[in-house]
Amino acid sequence: MGIYRASPWGDVSGKVGDWVGGDWKGIRWARKLVIPANPGSISRHQECVSNPEMCHLFACKQMNIRFPVLGMLGYIASRNDEKMIRPVFDRMCEREMLQMTGHNLFVRVSAKRLYDSLPTPDTVYNMDNLPDYSKMFVSVGRLEPVSAILKMEYTTATGNLRVEWSGDVFADGKPGDRLHVMVYRKTQVEDLYYRPFGFLYTPAPGGTRGEGSTDKTLPTGLDAADLTGFVFFDDTTIGYSPSKGLQAVAPGP
Repeated sequence: MGIYRASPWGDVSGKVGDWVGGDWKGIRWARKLVIPANPGSISRHQECVSNPEMCHLFACKQMNIRFPVLGMLGYIASRNDEKMIRPVFDRMCEREMLQMTGHNLFVRVSAKRLYDSLPTPDTVYNMDNLPDYSKMFVSVGRLEPVSAILKMEYTTATGNLRVEWSGDVFADGKPGDRLHVMVYRKTQVEDLYYRPFGFLYTPAPGGTRGEGSTDKTLPTGLDAADLTGFVFFDDTTIGYSPSKGLQAVAPGP
C-alpha cells in the first residue's frame, strides 16, 4: 500500500483500473487490487448456488466442509440444548473442568470424527456423497458404551424404529443403566443449497441396557436410508456413556 499526496488521476477513491484507493484519517492511500482466493466468502457461495451446473453443491472447499459438517453440528446443538447439550455435554465440561461450552465440545468431538470419514480432504458433497454420520457423537462420558448395535430397522408405514444391541458388559456398565436413543435424519434434496443440516429426533425415553432391544416411535413416511440411529446409556453415579451409531435399514422380507 502506498501513501500519496497527488496522482495523475487526482484523488483515488474505490477502484480505478488495477488499483484501489481511499482516505484513512485524512491520509490518501492507494494499492494494487488483489482478489483473495477465499472460497469461504458469501459471494463465492452465492455464485455456486446460482450456477449449480458448475458447482453441484459446494464446490468451494471451505464452504463444502463448513455446511455439511460444522453447519449441521451447530444446527443440531442449538436445537437440542435441553435434551442433549445441557445434560450430557455441559455436564462433561463441568466434570472434566474443560474450558469450553457443551455446545463447543459437541461440535469439536463430532467434527473431527466426521472429517476423518471423508474419502479425501477435497471431497465435494452431493446427495450420494455425504459424511458418515454414524461417526457423530450425540453423547460423551465415562460410562461403558454399548459394545455393538445389532439392528437398527425403521418401518416407513408405522414409524417404528426397532433397535437391538449387545447387552454384554465388561467394565462399569450395569444391566439397569438407562437407555437413550437418538436418530439423525440427513439433509433432504430440497435443503441442499440452503439448509444442509438435517434433523435430530429424540424418541420418548424408556428401557435399560440389559433389555437388549427396544421399539421407538418416529414420524411415519421417512426413508430408512436417510436415518442414522444412536444408542447410549446413563446411570446415577458415573454419568453418560459415549454414543455408538448405525445406519438404519428397512425391515427385511
